[in-house]
Amino acid sequence: MKKILVALPLIGALMLAGCAGTDTKATEVSETPFPEIIDNGELIAVKDRFVAEGFECESWSIGNPFQLATASGTCEKAVRIGYFEDPKDIDKQVEASRNWAKEHKLEKSSWVVGDDWIIETKEPKLVVKKLGGKVITI
Repeated sequence: MKKILVALPLIGALMLAGCAGTDTKATEVSETPFPEIIDNGELIAVKDRFVAEGFECESWSIGNPFQLATASGTCEKAVRIGYFEDPKDIDKQVEASRNWAKEHKLEKSSWVVGDDWIIETKEPKLVVKKLGGKVITI
């Protein structure tokens, strides 16, 4: 019993020493900015340009409607906006979404694809006229 009582403070001291080393590493990691935070600025710039051209985007929410996007979000009226840091990911997103829609027998939808963004909207031709890009069918 005496051995256990003597060992407990030693174990506690070792655990505290181990925690101190962990805190240092955690501080180093927390100093690195998260990519989502940086990339949301580009996403918001695309959304702001969309709104500046007269389109509605109420109840804006950053989420993950485009899984391969660097950052993406949704507006209330079935508008999805995605920003892609790598343009190759746009092609991958389009192909994956077409396959998924076909597999699940979904109604076709139209997307507007720009150099580094996708906007899903019910007004694709008007978006192209005001923002550029091209209409594709998913």
